[in-house]
Amino acid sequence: MAGRIPRAFIDDLINRTDIVEIIERRVQLKKAGKN
Repeated sequence: MAGRIPRAFIDDLINRTDIVEIIERRVQLKKAGKN
């Protein structure tokens, strides 16, 4: 399918991105539970 983003690029981006850091910019996160 033309115009699709290659899966390898998406996987690399996910591996380099800290999702918690991105979400913390918008939402106040707090630890809960034992983990």
